[in-house]
Amino acid sequence: MSGATFQPTTFIVRSLDSAAWESEIRDAAWTLSWNNYLSSIGATQADQAAIHKYGRTTSKIHLDLKQPLHRPRGVRLNKCIVPHQMPTFKESNKTLKIFAQSLSAGSSSYYFDVNMPTNVRYVTFNEVAAEIDTQLKGSSSLYSCVATSAGRITISSTSASPYQLVVIEPNAKFGFDYGMVAVLRSTTSPSPVVLQPTRAFFVRCRAFGVTSAHTSNNATDILAMVPYEEKVVGFGGSSVFVNPNTQSYLNITQTTHTALDFELLDDDMETVNLRRHDWSMELSFAY
Repeated sequence: MSGATFQPTTFIVRSLDSAAWESEIRDAAWTLSWNNYLSSIGATQADQAAIHKYGRTTSKIHLDLKQPLHRPRGVRLNKCIVPHQMPTFKESNKTLKIFAQSLSAGSSSYYFDVNMPTNVRYVTFNEVAAEIDTQLKGSSSLYSCVATSAGRITISSTSASPYQLVVIEPNAKFGFDYGMVAVLRSTTSPSPVVLQPTRAFFVRCRAFGVTSAHTSNNATDILAMVPYEEKVVGFGGSSVFVNPNTQSYLNITQTTHTALDFELLDDDMETVNLRRHDWSMELSFAY
């Protein structure tokens, strides 16, 4: 780096340093607004300069660079540390859709959903089955759910029930890779429940344009795929990735950057939910 040219070879990125809005100016504006509100109700914040990042999502990082990053031609992710804070289920996979099929002339078939909470991190198959069982019994005490040691779940109705339960839509998170008919009043998932919140993280940066890394879904702005720990653990601890490839760089469009945005994505290329906990990574640049 010389003069006004900012060309760091190593750049450490922390979500803790991210602006919550599209610029630090918006963060400062919200902080001023909050301090004014505290004054209006007779409360005083000890540190008036403390930044309030209202609505902040830690999986997205926005950095306003103090000096423009000058025309890097290559980038490499060296290290990445992500806290174990993702819940097991998220909005797009939390619902198991069930059809209660009538087995008697005096009852009518009906639909209902099992919606798993999106703020819990399950570490055993039995914990998942217990939650499903509780929700099934909310519809009828004659319904139940259990998990096998291999992680497959079975939902059932007793012989006293006028219904049998059918999973009508696939949801691989629950182990139902496809819709399943009931057999002798029981429906068993063909695959185990997926306890891991994701099997890999993907780091995206749109600012670098089309990189030399391409994914099979035609994305061209992914900097790295970070394996997720295989062992299922509860909240706490971190996944740590160290890139063994210290020689090569992804080719990127050479331009000068005044701001950078990064996103941490899951298997479905959806932004992960770290429950406002922070993550960090180390990048290297070539010029």
